[in-house]
Amino acid sequence: MKIKAKRYYLYGLLKIFYFLTSLLPIRVISYIGVLCGRIGFYLSTKQRHITIEHLKRSFPEKSSKEIYVIAKKVFENIVRSFAEFSQAWKITTKNKELWFIDNGMDKVKACLKQGKGCIILIGHLGNWEFFGQYFPLMGVKASTIVKDMYFYKYNIWLSQLRKIKGLGLIDRREKPRQLLKLLKSNIALGILADQDIESIEGIFVDFFKKKAYTPIAPVKLAMVTGAPIVPCFMVRVGKRYRFIAEDPIFIIDEKGKEKQESIRKYTEKWSAIFEQYITKYPEQWVWMHRRWKTRPAMEG
Repeated sequence: MKIKAKRYYLYGLLKIFYFLTSLLPIRVISYIGVLCGRIGFYLSTKQRHITIEHLKRSFPEKSSKEIYVIAKKVFENIVRSFAEFSQAWKITTKNKELWFIDNGMDKVKACLKQGKGCIILIGHLGNWEFFGQYFPLMGVKASTIVKDMYFYKYNIWLSQLRKIKGLGLIDRREKPRQLLKLLKSNIALGILADQDIESIEGIFVDFFKKKAYTPIAPVKLAMVTGAPIVPCFMVRVGKRYRFIAEDPIFIIDEKGKEKQESIRKYTEKWSAIFEQYITKYPEQWVWMHRRWKTRPAMEG
């Protein structure tokens, strides 16, 4: 009962915070987000420790001072991004240039012209929630796979925010045939693919020079449907966000041993692209996530 009451209490505070930030100017929101993120960095001892350890392991060439500064900015970015998302209702087709810089939506649209849909691979880099606003604003029909949060009220509220511009939401537990149906209807299907989720099918690939359990569903979906995979990013650049779409990855459906080799090859390929962008914008990724939690059997 105490845990349930605490969830309601936190939910109420979150709703109040979000309502107030939605009314303030974006510059004020950004400042508040950075300040709250900085406070969270000092108060969240466990998450701060994990973040610093992951950064040290991934960037051994950086000094302790550099790692500490990046870690602090990681917390600032997460809270700032969350606060700025409260402004999503203000973004329209007429003012979207004040918020976003486009660097590749033409690649996505070119893929959709083939009529097989498009698999948009997204990471927890920059402000990933803005993908759901940006695609509809650019005239691209899109849906994304989501995971239920531990408290149902958060699910309802967050779903409403995500769908404000017309984004479709697909439960991660949905049957594969539903995903195939969506791609056949020629939409952009968003998949957040940069976390360690032991409950889904995956393989171990190198990620910052250490084996990381990585989902293979994106490649398998591409094999079955012929839909290209397009790694996309929404990174903060100054006061705006830059949408970046990498060149599409086209995958041929192989058989037998060749199929397994292809799954590994293309999973490694898109994972390497993610590593490239995280290396470029380390302060904008969620380093407190236990990305290397699941270990290969040989390690015990």
